[in-house]
Amino acid sequence: METIIAAAVIAVWLAGMFWWAFHRNKSQPDSRRGTTVQTAPLSVHDQRLLDQDADRMEYVRTKIAMNRALDEYQGANHYRRYT
Repeated sequence: METIIAAAVIAVWLAGMFWWAFHRNKSQPDSRRGTTVQTAPLSVHDQRLLDQDADRMEYVRTKIAMNRALDEYQGANHYRRYT
């Protein structure tokens, strides 16, 4: 008898937890709907830093591509040389 009561109490508690988890924010209006975020304009210094970062990233991408192409070229020559 006690196990049935304990199981019922646990089942009710779990049901309450699930109900609370899925319905706790239903009564509060969603403040995110219908609003857009206005970003602040960047200062000249910040824009310059972003441009420098973009230039650095482009340089790094170019170096990686060149290194990969060089590795493929050297690998192809190595394969031809030793076969």
